[in-house]
Amino acid sequence: HYHYPNIDINIVRRFQRAKHSIDNHLLLGKISINAMSSKPRIDLLVIGSGPVGLSAAIEAQRLGLSCRIIERKDKRRSNDSRAVVIHPRVLELLEAHPRIIQDIDERAGKISHLNIELVTENTTISIAREEQRFGDTDYASLCALPQYLTEKSLEDELNEGGGKVEYGIAFESLAQLTEDEVIATVVQLASGEKEDITAKYVMGADGGRSSVRDCVGINLDRHSSSVLFALSDVKIAENSPDKKLPGFHIMLTEGGPCAMIPLLDGTIRFFMQAHEGILRDDVTLDKEFFEKHLREMTGKQFTLELGEWQTIFEVTHGVSDAYRNGRVFLAGDAAHVHSPIGGQGMNYGIWDAITLVSKIAWAERVLADHPEAKDAAEEILASYAEERHSMGRELVSKVKLATSIVTTRNSYLQKFRNALMQTVVPFVDKDMMRTAGQLDLAYKPSYSRFILPAPTYWFSSKSYICQPGQRLPNLVLEDGSKLYKQIDRVRHTWICINVMEPTDAVERCIRVTPAKEQTSVPAISKETLASPQAILVRPDLFVAAVDDSFEKLESAVKSIFGEQCFGAI
Repeated sequence: HYHYPNIDINIVRRFQRAKHSIDNHLLLGKISINAMSSKPRIDLLVIGSGPVGLSAAIEAQRLGLSCRIIERKDKRRSNDSRAVVIHPRVLELLEAHPRIIQDIDERAGKISHLNIELVTENTTISIAREEQRFGDTDYASLCALPQYLTEKSLEDELNEGGGKVEYGIAFESLAQLTEDEVIATVVQLASGEKEDITAKYVMGADGGRSSVRDCVGINLDRHSSSVLFALSDVKIAENSPDKKLPGFHIMLTEGGPCAMIPLLDGTIRFFMQAHEGILRDDVTLDKEFFEKHLREMTGKQFTLELGEWQTIFEVTHGVSDAYRNGRVFLAGDAAHVHSPIGGQGMNYGIWDAITLVSKIAWAERVLADHPEAKDAAEEILASYAEERHSMGRELVSKVKLATSIVTTRNSYLQKFRNALMQTVVPFVDKDMMRTAGQLDLAYKPSYSRFILPAPTYWFSSKSYICQPGQRLPNLVLEDGSKLYKQIDRVRHTWICINVMEPTDAVERCIRVTPAKEQTSVPAISKETLASPQAILVRPDLFVAAVDDSFEKLESAVKSIFGEQCFGAI
């Protein structure tokens, strides 16, 4: 720069940073020299082909992003999976893929009852599906489907769209040589041949022992709970005295919880807390093990036929200290690990993936319109980490507490827990499955600059059908249709209720008239339904901003989002 003053100093600095990064990574052996060769660049590289990685790939495909998805296994397994419950919130997020929704509907068992049996109290708290207030969602049940079948539905969708999972390819290392691309080195396990993939973005969906996370220096501090869970898919013999346990049955015993989740083909997903003193590496998970421990814990007699898959694992909890490093992002178990209590893990991971790809697509629209607007695109990408990291911490904290309550072997705490459940559950039981189904989760406006706090006016009070950061209620409209059918699943949608539409043409702006009668949950008063309100809703059905007129809302959003981000919503 000093010898050639006409050269832009920023170009010099970028070159120096890139050279320094290349020198360091070559010195450390973190990238192969082939990384410098010219190869077609893709938008997104997904590492890991579980439900999280597949969800990212099909969303990238739908939103027009070029994508590759690699998997170190040589093929998809057809029997090993821990996750079994699919929540209504995730089905809503997947509605842009009707084939997947149809597949899950046909293959999944619908959980019709939730029974909590307090064995030491000889008491059962029963919650029937028809008594549950799922409210405004179109998916009024929890679905029970083994993870490998969920993966099959997702992979079939990917294949139908012209994509494929590249099996037998392992992630080895990566380097971020410039501010807008990543070079990942992968290896064909069968041949040992290496390839350098250049991508704008990389998503690590490679599980709790994520190599991607380790490679970019993100830490996930796991906290052991000293609890072992044993799982198996089983069938109960017809002559078993206690065969006819209805629905989803949880037994809280002195030795810990046992649960039975019925699947569609007559198989039962069974899990239980292993006895104290059992070592994971020294136990044989055979028919005798499960029948003996089940009998000792519950006093019930079952004759079991074990399926192909059994596992025992230690429950750990933890959240990574970041969800991204530059253009490398984490999702699912790579970002948060916790016990299976509540069935939240896979569902949260799919939610991570769909949120991330939506943000990437938005950032890419900004850069397509304004190639110089890298700061604006960076703000959008940063909001993924801010939103999902905050929600991930809350998730792990809640699941950790629930796990300690359910698995305690302290007799005094068990008595207190059981007494409390008998007192409290009857008052909240009608909304338990809706809550478990993630339908009431919300982002706080403080999580992201792209969620605006609701405006306040000292001289009057305003009411809205929902607040920023909350899931948009799926209102019944005057013509009998539902609001979600009119929401754009690619870009933001403007909704006008009891207010005039803008005089100038605005894309994706709809004016709707709610029906006078709505579902009981969420509770929305007639006065609120009649109030003037304009709402900006995201493609993931969460509300970004509200106000009492379109003009005020548009002005506030444009001011906070900035012209470049606003123009690409």
